[in-house]
Amino acid sequence: SSAIRISTVASFASQFLVPRLSRFKERFPNCELEFLTSIRLVDLSREEFDIAVRYGPGDWEGVQSEPLSGGTLTPVCSPDVFARAGGDLAKLLADNRRIQSAASNEWRNWAEAASVDLAQVLPTFIMEEFTVAIAGALAGEGLALSPDVLVMDRIRRGELVQFSPVSARTGYCYHIVHTTAALRRPFVPQVIAWLREEAAATSVAG
Repeated sequence: SSAIRISTVASFASQFLVPRLSRFKERFPNCELEFLTSIRLVDLSREEFDIAVRYGPGDWEGVQSEPLSGGTLTPVCSPDVFARAGGDLAKLLADNRRIQSAASNEWRNWAEAASVDLAQVLPTFIMEEFTVAIAGALAGEGLALSPDVLVMDRIRRGELVQFSPVSARTGYCYHIVHTTAALRRPFVPQVIAWLREEAAATSVAG
């Protein structure tokens, strides 16, 4: 059997890859999937990784990259939080703290797009990792803005609620990153296609 080694961040590994390991094995019974999580940008030309999935603008030097998800952050909260507010957006914002996890102020972007004034609402929680922000939302501790590819499965299962149809647009998203040489290795093109397919299916399901 062969192995595909992926370098990625913990948010993508935990929220996207791990729930799909059984599907990966069904599609590729003779290939093992190995992934290492780190915020470090590994050197794909020198280190023993076939693919990277990175979150960022996608303009990294010396590699090929393509967006795996849209550059939007979806507003989510727990079903209990949504129910307590009766689904009312103003009450949700008045009664719950917002969780900030992106590098920029994503809530400012969302508020402008949604025509909402955040001047009089509760202060934000700072949780600088999407996995932690999602955990906070699941626990009913606040409202989160998270990449659609990380939360659409949970929305579909009823674990999270999208509390507004307006998403925050950002210049960052998850990208598949690889060298040209990597495409000549066994299974690499097929695994890249599978990642694209799974991400597209998640967006459609949402």
